[in-house]
Amino acid sequence: MMQFSMLYSIIPLLLFMVIVGAMKKTNRHIRHVALIGSVLPALFIPYLAMNIGASESYGWIGLAALSLPITASNTIVNFVMFSLVSIVAPFVFLYSTGYMDNQIDDKRYYLELLAFQAAMTALSLSGNFILLFIAWEFLSVTSYLLIGFYNTGSAKRAARKAITTIIIGDIAMLAAMALLWNSYSTLEFSQLAGVTSFSAESLAAVALLIIAVFTKSAQFPFTSWLVDAMEGPTPVSAFLHSSTMVKAGVFLVLLLFPMFKASGMLNIILAISLITAIIAVANGIGETHIKKVLAFSTIEELSIMLVAASLLNVYAALYIFIVQTFYKALLFFYSGILYRANGTEDITKMRNAANMKPLMLSGVIGVFALTGLIPFSTFFADSMLDAAAFSSGIGMLAIIIIIDLLLSVMMFRWLLLPYTKEVKKASAAELDLQYKLVGKPMLYSLYAFAFLSIASPAILFSKEIFGGAGIFQFISLQEFVLADAIVIIGALIGYTLMKRKRTPYLNVNGYIDAAYSDVAYFFSGASIALERFEYLINRAFGLSLPVVYGTSMLLKNVQDGRINTYAFVFVAGLILLFAFFALKM
Repeated sequence: MMQFSMLYSIIPLLLFMVIVGAMKKTNRHIRHVALIGSVLPALFIPYLAMNIGASESYGWIGLAALSLPITASNTIVNFVMFSLVSIVAPFVFLYSTGYMDNQIDDKRYYLELLAFQAAMTALSLSGNFILLFIAWEFLSVTSYLLIGFYNTGSAKRAARKAITTIIIGDIAMLAAMALLWNSYSTLEFSQLAGVTSFSAESLAAVALLIIAVFTKSAQFPFTSWLVDAMEGPTPVSAFLHSSTMVKAGVFLVLLLFPMFKASGMLNIILAISLITAIIAVANGIGETHIKKVLAFSTIEELSIMLVAASLLNVYAALYIFIVQTFYKALLFFYSGILYRANGTEDITKMRNAANMKPLMLSGVIGVFALTGLIPFSTFFADSMLDAAAFSSGIGMLAIIIIIDLLLSVMMFRWLLLPYTKEVKKASAAELDLQYKLVGKPMLYSLYAFAFLSIASPAILFSKEIFGGAGIFQFISLQEFVLADAIVIIGALIGYTLMKRKRTPYLNVNGYIDAAYSDVAYFFSGASIALERFEYLINRAFGLSLPVVYGTSMLLKNVQDGRINTYAFVFVAGLILLFAFFALKM
């Protein structure tokens, strides 16, 4: 039995609000209080590890036969998500103490970041749609605040774009919850996962859930908000892209995988995810913004998680879900250091990074882990996915290979650009000093995730998650060779593109945004037309008022309560009636 598991998510936030609320003004201790608060949920990981499969419910709404509890659960997927959030959060806070050291609004930043962590830990413990939806909405609000943290026009636009896109999925999820309740009289994941029969209504619910998944995990046609979200602080980007927020959609698919499978909707997820992955790598190859390249790679990774699940290789999907956390946080931390040293987020303008060897090595580890060079983490996922794709046909395998190849091209170009530019000696000395002035908290966080990126494949031997080393039954020598060959070829092409002055850039997201603008323009025009129609209707009613008023006054005079008047009207009516029949004859 999980005692007080719901409190695990709000303890950090409560601690921060109590202590910081007592502080009269912003000071440097606020970040330390927030850091301590972010560590607390991680203390419960061993306890949850000993209680896999436990759940508990709290009464929420009870009216006659209607009962809607809030349920917390600790399945393998819940435990994995909770652990990832709890491990990453303290390092994000630690990194922030160095990265945000020149910010004057520390209190707001750390409060929003703790609220974001609280939303994610609550989401990770969801055992039914009630808790999931509450956390899902809280997550939307906190991500909106963090993306728009900087008081700039572009940051505000990015935050509005993110929340507007995500709300589409929120509405879809709310509608899906209503349909599921009407179909099965339950919103509990444990019961919905066992559903095998579907009506048109319940299939519509699953389709709406897919929309919610796609908006949160930035799948086509909802991809562009995640790229624009790079306007937020780099630690926020690391948190969003590693263990939290954008994985919420994939998390929902893994929680209810049996239901998605039984509904026959996995083919839809597969098709859209493949399209999204191709769009992401096509956009990212020519991108020059250091964090936007990483954003495109995240979109591709989320797509591959959904592709793996759609190809019924849940092991591969869950494995990528886990290891992506570490190398993606590493790469964002790495990019934040490059930005702080160079004063620009344009990778074509970054210089002299090779002079800081630990930093360079960390970037290499992150890219190797992401692209899947043996023996780094994603290599095993790529091999498992290639095997699953081959079982579905040579065409599917070819698509996966092309996506992997383009991803390698994109990431090696991204990695090599800051190391190949010549600079003058004076500028080089100044840059070296900037790299040396990078705060130790940032470096500690970077090195921690470099280590975790190397060590993360050990999770394959977890009996609770993967059934031990039996996972390797999915990998053959051919997959080993193929996965490595793709990375090496991609690296060579990436190096060639890096040496060129111009790189082909397919701005698919620009076309998507243009399509959104066209749709918005259409509905704006339609709303103006409706507004004018409403005006004409109101005008017509306005013109009819004198007629109605005059008629009512005439009738009022007739209905005066006098018998003589009524008798006169009665006789007049009879005369008119007889006259009518006389004329008819």
